[in-house]
Amino acid sequence: MRSEADPAFVEAQVEVLRYLADPLSRAPVGGSGSRSGSRSAEPSLPTPEVVLSLDGAAIQEVRTGAESYLVWLVRFLEGRPLAEARPRSPELLRSFGRALGELDLRLAAFSHAAVHRDLRWDLRNAPAARPLLEHVEAPARRELVTAHLDRAEEEVLPRLRETRAQVIHNDANDHNVLVDTSGTALTGILDFGDMVHTHLVCEPAVAMAYLMMNDSDPISAARRFLTGYHSACPLTEAEILLLPDLIITRLCVSVVLSAHARRSRPENAYLTVSEAPAWRLLDLLRTLDGDEIAAELAGACVRSDA
Repeated sequence: MRSEADPAFVEAQVEVLRYLADPLSRAPVGGSGSRSGSRSAEPSLPTPEVVLSLDGAAIQEVRTGAESYLVWLVRFLEGRPLAEARPRSPELLRSFGRALGELDLRLAAFSHAAVHRDLRWDLRNAPAARPLLEHVEAPARRELVTAHLDRAEEEVLPRLRETRAQVIHNDANDHNVLVDTSGTALTGILDFGDMVHTHLVCEPAVAMAYLMMNDSDPISAARRFLTGYHSACPLTEAEILLLPDLIITRLCVSVVLSAHARRSRPENAYLTVSEAPAWRLLDLLRTLDGDEIAAELAGACVRSDA
């Protein structure tokens, strides 16, 4: 981890992987006040296993000249990114949803002081993207995002604050989810770098936003995923009704932060990998009836054949 990384959050990332590998383990990585809950069913979405150093440490500090780094090691997970899997069968999407729901059931009993943080990717903080809107060059696009952020701040976030909160992965995009070589079975989820204690419903909203922007039938993809998620981690009616707006809010935050990243770090192509598909999806959603989308997603939570 780069020298400016928060050591407490590096510790939290290590500890959540150790917790998921053994939910009965109460041995903390460090002294930031963590706790683990009781055993529950193993999730069907494996996470990387932390490898300890020869002296039993999970994290080592390494110095190279004047620079200092925090180093930690995890075992390799077989698979390829879901982003490369085509076509995506309905069962694969439902399996992804179920597995992420199971993961969230486990994360509900996990806590660490460092995950209670102010994160720009936390949907609660969507209005904080406003100062970066200047990096969106097209005036029409700035106006579109501004309108969505206005709605989020005035109507969506007040309702979101009334819903359940817990630790979530917060970045189950299709580059962080692995599938087998046949593209039919999930093999793991990576990268807890955006983990945060926030509202549970943000988890499926984020995952669906990325699935939708990379699928030829985005509403069907979202519906199938949500059927699986809800079967493992049931959402309340209030949470389900928030999903369409939260998906759009995530897309808006993504395009703004991507535009900012393109200006500040043009050499890092990964930082903008979702920018173009996110804009395409936002443009598509403008042409669709919001109430119909909400009804489709609500229906996914009561049907088994979505």
